[in-house]
Amino acid sequence: MFKKLFILFIMIVLSIQNVGSIANYIYEPSCINPSYDSAGVFLVTSSNVSGYVRSVGVNEAGYFSPSTTRMHSTIRVLCTVSDPTTTPTYPGTRRIFGSTYYGDIFWTDSPDVNYSLGFYSEGYFGDCAVGGNCNPLYKIGTFASTAYPIKLTLDSSGNVYASDGYNIKKFVKSLGYTQQAFVTLVNGVSAKVSVGCTIGGGIIDLQVDSSDNLHVLGGSYCTGGGPGTSYLYKDTFDSSGNLIHANLTIDSDNGVGGSGFYTGGLVLDPTGNATFNYTYAYEKGSTGVNAIYHNSTTGKADVGGGALGGVASVEDIAYYNYQIFVASSASNVVQSFVTTYQGYIPTAGTTTVPATNTYTTATVNSLNSNYYNNSNFFLQYYVVGQTNAIRELDTFQTWAIYGTSISKHYKWKIELVDPAGVAIDSRFSGGCDLNVLNTECTIGGTLEYPVPTTNWTNGTWTANLYEYNIDTYTLAILDTSTFTVYFNSTTPIPEPQETLESGTGTTALSIIDGWVGLLGLGVNSISKFLFGMLITLSVMFFGFIATKFNSMGGAIAGALPYTFFVFVEFFPIWTVIIVVMVIALRTGWFK
Repeated sequence: MFKKLFILFIMIVLSIQNVGSIANYIYEPSCINPSYDSAGVFLVTSSNVSGYVRSVGVNEAGYFSPSTTRMHSTIRVLCTVSDPTTTPTYPGTRRIFGSTYYGDIFWTDSPDVNYSLGFYSEGYFGDCAVGGNCNPLYKIGTFASTAYPIKLTLDSSGNVYASDGYNIKKFVKSLGYTQQAFVTLVNGVSAKVSVGCTIGGGIIDLQVDSSDNLHVLGGSYCTGGGPGTSYLYKDTFDSSGNLIHANLTIDSDNGVGGSGFYTGGLVLDPTGNATFNYTYAYEKGSTGVNAIYHNSTTGKADVGGGALGGVASVEDIAYYNYQIFVASSASNVVQSFVTTYQGYIPTAGTTTVPATNTYTTATVNSLNSNYYNNSNFFLQYYVVGQTNAIRELDTFQTWAIYGTSISKHYKWKIELVDPAGVAIDSRFSGGCDLNVLNTECTIGGTLEYPVPTTNWTNGTWTANLYEYNIDTYTLAILDTSTFTVYFNSTTPIPEPQETLESGTGTTALSIIDGWVGLLGLGVNSISKFLFGMLITLSVMFFGFIATKFNSMGGAIAGALPYTFFVFVEFFPIWTVIIVVMVIALRTGWFK
């Protein structure tokens, strides 16, 4: 009996530890970075016998979707990061930098694959025979040290920084990724080695802020002897490698060989000075206890609630939507933990350029100008665009579209930005199904954002609408709008219910559009015309029957739905002219 009660007690404790956290199961995740194609998309590296790279979207609740392998290598890959500054040679690919177990630093242009189609064979890097993935790996450097981990980050110019023990190497993009020595951490100045034991240690994580300052999380540990004391520390360097600030005693660990700080991760705050405002995670070697803390000028605060339930190791962390995501290779999981702090989300990695296409309408707006902070948000976007395409005869003497066709190259991005200027969500519309005879695109929709656990931040929010080139990753701003969020502790404002009293009401039109869709022709001008004509003729027929086939009675009956459909623009104006002419001929006005 006592044993059963004890097991029940342990289960309750474990369930309490995991409150507010979500597990995304990925085999041996060793690194997690933004993939830069939109906010809320991570590039996860799984370091097992081979190196797997996954691109996963993260929804507001913290779930990955989809969680699928983008590609893998026969070489064990430790960490990867997507390059937001480079347009690869071939459209539809993305440049990725990586580090391997053997100390190699490489880049490759990876296929940007939609796995929801279900037919892509991933294959290996550089091996066409195995699975068809012929993407070569371009090695740009090899480190003498193979100490785990080797972390990577990029600055706004596309230069790559990699950790190598206590050294940081820089690969200069403008020089063809030529390797340069950037910084070596110095004990007592920018590093603090263990004392009283056989020492080891190095850099745990690297991050670059919006000013291109490089932030370093480092740690020392005891490889033997002791007891000794090890340290966790953080440095800030400017883009030239000058030390701006060092905190050498963030935390310490005491014990015999094996104590200290081996792995972890760093996330920078978007507001304030990232030198002093950041979130960090680590595994303490003497106890095996993992933790997440937020540091500020007022001190440190516990984010993970003590030991991280469900996480047996910490290889890296990332931030999205008030959640810290922890990669744990020992637990085969990426676990999220809710926080009230914000993290720095790098830009989407796309260059802003003038719009390529001509638009008659391109708008994004909130349904309400004001919200309480516990209400759902609703954003509407609507785009009507004309391509700059050219109709020409191709080699098969059939008409084809050349040039900048919207259907092949463009989507539209809707971005939600909080009062601190952080893009907390980005959504992409679908493409347009165009043809030679119809080069105009009409697309739109309503996005609903449920209330997050910590509610919405009070202040002015912004919605942005972009034209997005899927080949070059360039953005063109089309429209922006703002709305305000106010604090309120009561229940959310209920959504209003619209009656069918007005045919032009959005509720009425959405219901009628649903009926139109039953024709199986989609919801477009032609299907609406056919639907309206079918209803009009049906009512006219019943009018004939009710009046014993009196032509005027049937016409009057059919005029009622006809007038309604003209009013809500199901019938184009030219049909009105034809009907008037038919009535005039029928009544002999022209005699």
